[in-house]
Amino acid sequence: MMANCASTPITTFDIVSSPLFVGLTIAAFATMCAVAAIDGGISRGDNPAVRAAAWLDHEATNLIAPLLRIGVAIYFVSIVAYFHGSPIILTAELKTDATWVPVLQLAIAATVLARRSAILAALGIVVLFAYSVSRYGVFHMLDYPFFLGLAAFLSIDSIYGQERQLQGLGILRVTVGFSLLWCSVEKWLYPDWTQELLQSDLRVLLGTGLSPKLIVMGAGFVEFCLAFVLIFGRLASQVAAMVLLLVMISAIPVVGMLDLIGHLPILVVLIILAASRNPIGRIAPEPRKRWNDLDAAFAFMVSVPGFIAAYYLCHEIVYGALGRVNWTDGLVAGVFVALLLAWIVRTAPETFSRVYRVNSATA
Repeated sequence: MMANCASTPITTFDIVSSPLFVGLTIAAFATMCAVAAIDGGISRGDNPAVRAAAWLDHEATNLIAPLLRIGVAIYFVSIVAYFHGSPIILTAELKTDATWVPVLQLAIAATVLARRSAILAALGIVVLFAYSVSRYGVFHMLDYPFFLGLAAFLSIDSIYGQERQLQGLGILRVTVGFSLLWCSVEKWLYPDWTQELLQSDLRVLLGTGLSPKLIVMGAGFVEFCLAFVLIFGRLASQVAAMVLLLVMISAIPVVGMLDLIGHLPILVVLIILAASRNPIGRIAPEPRKRWNDLDAAFAFMVSVPGFIAAYYLCHEIVYGALGRVNWTDGLVAGVFVALLLAWIVRTAPETFSRVYRVNSATA
């Protein structure tokens, strides 16, 4: 089933006032507090886990860019071959009848293999993304900013090589994380999309005896938590990448070859993120500006309703339905978006400075 983004989502107020959602939010918050405390405690010490992560990060440094370039090449060749009868742009649901698209996809696959020419492949990915926006709209493409992250990494690597690899990885990490966060919100605002998938491809989950509503909402929380840790965790970010990787791989035998091809770019990126330390979370805080381990957990509590509200308001604005939003829904959504933006404004400067400080320390 192709998701119809124009259909009306569940309102922010209806979601956050649901007893099941409130209960799962509390459970997720408790889990994130525990993860943040354990992650911070382990990451600041000198122990086998830290040494193993540092060794893996060092050994993977020279392999990251080649692996990503090969993965991108395989992906674009695969979608040209698999969808030769009905071409797609970037993903299976982004269909097109334009004959130049498969030609550009093969050109991307050819140019991405060499570092110097990879910037041309990055430009090609941006062109395909812009074409997708023109056909399917900006809102629909908010599911796929990781393609822009791929293009950014390829461009940075093509120009600077390993000198700016951490910046490229930071962009890649944030865009992949955002894509997963945004898609997890869809499980809450459009539960019917995932419930239909449960009835067709994932019937084994219904055998657990749990209600479809609990499975869908719980799956949204698992994905949201893992994506959040992927962006802001220290050692936990690598664990989150591994868990996401295992979950996606485990779904391939159930869903089939289409799932493997469709998720190939993210699978490759998750392998890379599982092997590389997170520059956003790994720098020890300054003594006078201590980063509280629980700060990330409280930020999670802002992000959950904030992302829901942002999704809901963006949808209503893009599809011209903002005038039909009642004042209660509008007020609740507006407050949560304001809190999310306030948190982003407060943390963004420190986040970017961490990335550059790590890069300077390892240069």
